[in-house]
Amino acid sequence: MKRVFILLFVLALAFPANAFAAPAIAPSYSVTVPGGPTFWVHDVVRDDSIVLQITGYPKGDERYEVQMGRIGDLFEPIGVGELTGNDGAEFRKTFKIPARLHGQNLLTIQVVSREDGSRGYDIFANETGWNTNKLFTLSPVAQSSAQDAGSSVNIFQGPSFWVSNVDVSGSVTQVTLKVSNYDGLDKYRIVAGANDSTFEALPVGLLDDSYPREFRLTFPMPTGLWDEDEIMIRMINTHNGNSGTTAVTIEKDWKVITPHGQYTTTYFDLAAQSKEPKTGAPSTKVLNVVKDTEVTLQLFNMAPEKEFLVTMGPIGTQGIGGFVVGTQTTGEGGSFIVTYPIPAQLQGEALISIRLQSTSSGHYAYDYFANEDGYNAVTGGTSTTNPNWVLPAGTYPSFEIVSVVVDSKVSITGVNFTKDDIYTVRLGLYGSEGVGGFIVGTIETGDQSAFSATFDIPESLRGLDMIAIRLESQNADYYAFNFFYNR
Repeated sequence: MKRVFILLFVLALAFPANAFAAPAIAPSYSVTVPGGPTFWVHDVVRDDSIVLQITGYPKGDERYEVQMGRIGDLFEPIGVGELTGNDGAEFRKTFKIPARLHGQNLLTIQVVSREDGSRGYDIFANETGWNTNKLFTLSPVAQSSAQDAGSSVNIFQGPSFWVSNVDVSGSVTQVTLKVSNYDGLDKYRIVAGANDSTFEALPVGLLDDSYPREFRLTFPMPTGLWDEDEIMIRMINTHNGNSGTTAVTIEKDWKVITPHGQYTTTYFDLAAQSKEPKTGAPSTKVLNVVKDTEVTLQLFNMAPEKEFLVTMGPIGTQGIGGFVVGTQTTGEGGSFIVTYPIPAQLQGEALISIRLQSTSSGHYAYDYFANEDGYNAVTGGTSTTNPNWVLPAGTYPSFEIVSVVVDSKVSITGVNFTKDDIYTVRLGLYGSEGVGGFIVGTIETGDQSAFSATFDIPESLRGLDMIAIRLESQNADYYAFNFFYNR
């Protein structure tokens, strides 16, 4: 039965006040940085630029860094510019899409306070003319969970949700979701679309820390779905792309059905990995590649009696949040040779990351390879990547702490870094290895593999006894981390 829907939210709990402001002030799905400005994306030019609309910029001299990144790679961001109060409380600003992100259909944008790290983040389609209120196509993202009929959807490291009701009794058909175990730490975009493989989606909600741990959320289907008998609903973590997906029929005797499309259904518990110390450092060597078909690796120093999840993803992701291509049991451990298929989603890519991650401990290894017939780690291949971004087998970047000025500066020296490269420098909590930490600068290596540099300790980390520091290549899968005593 076809029905006419209107775009309206009916919530068991009040939606944030700014969510329903007039579009001229802030569209329904704008994002607000805690204590800071509200922003939204419009006027996208594919692989070129976006316009960020800002409103409510706070008075004073606070600055915000604007970052972009891929969906599904734990959002390793690339700084693209800065916001300051020089432009007033309301303004527009254009930012270029970094070349490293060209060709991606879906990207993440983040606005981060340089003072205290408060941030707001959202997703946008890398499609010319797209804006926050338009349809956009969602590609399958990392760590999705496809729902079996009648069961809840468990988002990786996030909340669970399920459809609790579809009401077609009135002039407006409404769908109710039940959400549980929501910790409020990350925002989740809720989108709905036709239950088909293309999944042209419209945003229908945004979860933030104004919601409690458990609640119900009721919404009608957007006008673009008026003619659909089946709809798909997806809840996406706007920080890292983790998502869950369900689908239902739109009828009186509604039922939950299997969503169409491809979803990664096997995933591992990252929280458990920090509980077991690493006893060795697994490593890999690429032995052979059959283009768009398979890659053969030799594994070294594998822990015994472990099971590893094997994922592949775009270059630069270290395989994090990639497509699951299999599992690997290690038996007695040590060294052995394995072959894994290249997933259809990555066929045609020039460079591919691969990762093996233990499902029960902190052991992992990652590598990358050129998707070319006959490529191997010894002879290399004909990849068009900068040859300076590939280090000899067994060579990795490293750096030492030279000096520390308490709560002020840290100085380092590094060796074996890729040339003609740019490394993002992060500081974070001890034990985090600097992952997701505050960006304090960059290092441009030029024609040198060694360097010395000094960085300011951000205000939010001052007073801590120990601080993690991390350097990440913007062009390859190399990184290095260390820690220092803030004394």
